[in-house]
Amino acid sequence: NSCCNEILLGSTSMTTTVFQAATTILLSFLLFCSHDAAAAFTVASASTIAKGSKIPPVELHWGFNPITKVFLPQYIADKKVLIVSTVGAFIPSETARIRTYLENQDQLAKELGIDNVVVYSVNDGAVVGLWNQALLKDFESSSAAKKKKNKLITFFGDPSGEFTRACGMISEDDRELGLVGRSKPFVLCVENNVVSRVLADSGSNSNSENKFHQDVTSAKAVIDALKRREQTSIKFGSDPASSSSSSSAAAYEPNNTTVQRGTN
Repeated sequence: NSCCNEILLGSTSMTTTVFQAATTILLSFLLFCSHDAAAAFTVASASTIAKGSKIPPVELHWGFNPITKVFLPQYIADKKVLIVSTVGAFIPSETARIRTYLENQDQLAKELGIDNVVVYSVNDGAVVGLWNQALLKDFESSSAAKKKKNKLITFFGDPSGEFTRACGMISEDDRELGLVGRSKPFVLCVENNVVSRVLADSGSNSNSENKFHQDVTSAKAVIDALKRREQTSIKFGSDPASSSSSSSAAAYEPNNTTVQRGTN
């Protein structure tokens, strides 16, 4: 019995040693991979979208279960659109900012010729859809709406942050609020898939009340900027489209027929 016990103890000890060694190797490998991923992320975020840039050839998510994946360059092809980034769905200040686009949609469409306002956040389609419904319900029941319906704005999710990274707009200011990998607040004025103007919030969001700087990205600021016809976009350096995929909108045809404004 004592001999058997010694054999069992020795076997257990050896198993433990092998397990510890395997764990060490696995942790080292994961650390190495995370370092490479961080380096790749840095490279991907190096260039920031600017005037003259083409819209990155990526998909956004509309709705949930099932998800409709919408190839953005195709969705906005041959249109004059605004792409409005938000820090996140259901953030009170962002809800207030997007509400300004609902309140001014007639002016955007009739006076400035905007065909569509694409609002998105780094959230999944389900979260964005619920935010969309809550925001529209509140707006349409308010006195400001005056029986108006949303006819201009479509809400999308950028769940992995692919579009945001391609634009070079990942925010590093919001980590203390628990918001990691989110987008800076910005607006792209786009005509025929080419950026004609960029309005971006360059301020820090370092406060605990989720009060983000919105003076340059509200609907009023965009309307004023477009009316002035001055170069108000921030100069951001190289065009990320020069190194992006050459995929064309015409070559990619997802089923976008179910995408309707205000219904996800």
